[in-house]
Amino acid sequence: AAIYTGAASIFVAGDPFGLNPVLVEKGVIEAPVASYAYALGNPSDAVPPMGMNSIAHPAINIHGLYTDEVASEMQEQGMIPLWEVIPVVAEMLS
Repeated sequence: AAIYTGAASIFVAGDPFGLNPVLVEKGVIEAPVASYAYALGNPSDAVPPMGMNSIAHPAINIHGLYTDEVASEMQEQGMIPLWEVIPVVAEMLS
C-alpha cells in the first residue's frame, strides 16, 4: 500500500468577505483591490529574490524579526505593515 501525503490549498479571488470598502475607509488601501493578496501581501521573510523566470508578488508584508529602523525602511519601500491591517480585519470579524 502506498502512503500519500497532501495539502489543501484555498484560492480566494475577488472580495467575498467585503473587506475592500472597509480597508479603503480605514485608509489601509487607497482603492479597492482585485485580490486579498494586494491588501495583505506575502511574508517578507518568505519571498525569495527575483530571478529571470520569477513572477512578482502583488504585495509583500513586513513579517519577521526586524529592528524598528529596518521595519520603517521596509514600510517606506511600500511593504505592508501588518500591525495596521490586522486590527482592521479583526475588528470586522468581532
